[in-house]
Amino acid sequence: MKQIIYIMALLIFFISNIHGMSFSANSNYRGVNLIYGSGTIHNGDLHRLKNIYRQVPKQRQTILVLNSNGGELHEGIALGKFIKQNRIGTAVRKYSTCASSCALAFLGGRSKSGSKLLILPRGSKLGFHKFHYRNRSYVNPAQVQSDMGALMKYTNYVHAPRSLVTKMLNTDPKHLYWISNNDRNRYSIRVGYNRISFKNHSIKRVAQRTVKSYIRSTPPSSTSKYLLNQKTYIRYYLSKVNTLISANRGAYFRDNVALNDIYNKNWLETNLNYAYVKSIKLSKTNRVEAKVIYSLKNGKRICSNNSYNLIQNNNGWSINSKSHKGCNHSS
Repeated sequence: MKQIIYIMALLIFFISNIHGMSFSANSNYRGVNLIYGSGTIHNGDLHRLKNIYRQVPKQRQTILVLNSNGGELHEGIALGKFIKQNRIGTAVRKYSTCASSCALAFLGGRSKSGSKLLILPRGSKLGFHKFHYRNRSYVNPAQVQSDMGALMKYTNYVHAPRSLVTKMLNTDPKHLYWISNNDRNRYSIRVGYNRISFKNHSIKRVAQRTVKSYIRSTPPSSTSKYLLNQKTYIRYYLSKVNTLISANRGAYFRDNVALNDIYNKNWLETNLNYAYVKSIKLSKTNRVEAKVIYSLKNGKRICSNNSYNLIQNNNGWSINSKSHKGCNHSS
C-alpha cells in the first residue's frame, strides 16, 4: 500500500509540474510503430524519447508523430540526430503544427532503408525560422558563431536542401516560413504513409503562440491540461502516466490499482512498460469509458475496460474516481 501511495504522489507531482514534450507509443499500427510527441521542446526530451523508443519492436518501421511549436534549439538538433541515427520516420500530426526547433528535428526522419521519410499530411503545418536568444541584451559573438556552426553542421548531416536552409536563415524569428504544397517535391516531403491518418490519440490540439527557437533559456509552459475536453483529458492523463513510467524505467504494481482480471493475475508481478488507449467514449457528461491496453515487460499485453468519473471546477477537469474491469483476454 505504501508503494501505491508513493506512485500516486509521484503522478500528482508530475502532472502539476509539466515541462518539455510528452511521448506515448502505439506499436504495430498497420505494421508501423507510432510514437506521438507533443509539447514544447525542452532539455531532457531526448532522454524521454530514448526511453519510449526502447519499448517498441525494432523490426518494424517507427514513425515519430510531432505536434510542437518549438523550443530549445540544441535539444531539437539532438532529437533530429537521434531520429536519423535510428532510422525513425517523422510526421506532423494531422491538423497540427511542427515549427521552429520541432521542424529541425523533423528533418532527421528516415526509413528503415536509410532514405528520407518525412510526412506532412494535408491540413498540417511545418514552419522554419532562424533561432534567437531569449532574454539576453548581449550575446558573445563567439557564442553566436559556435551555435550557427552547430546548426549548419546539423543541416548538412540530415541533408537539408540548401534552399530550405537559406529560407530558414532569412526568416525573422517573429515570423515563419511555412512549407507549401509546391515545396513538398522539392524537399522530399510526403503527404501520407501506409494509409495512416496520423490523428493523435493523446493530446488535443489547442491554440498556442509559436515558440521561437532559442538557446539555453527557460521555455514557456506547455499546453495546459485545463483546455482539454473530457476524453482528451483522459488521454492526456495516461500520456503523463507513460512519461512517469519511462522516467522510472517501468512501474511495479502489487495491487489491482490498474486492472482486476482473474484471468491474468500474474501481470501484477511484472514491470509495466506503458499503457495506450485502444478506444474511448463519453458515456455521460462526467464519465469517460476507455479500453486501455497495458504492455508488460514480459512481452504480454493486457486489455482493461476503465471508467473515469470526472469533476469540473474553475481550472477544468480532474479525476474524482476510477474503476477497472478486465476484458477477460490478452490483447
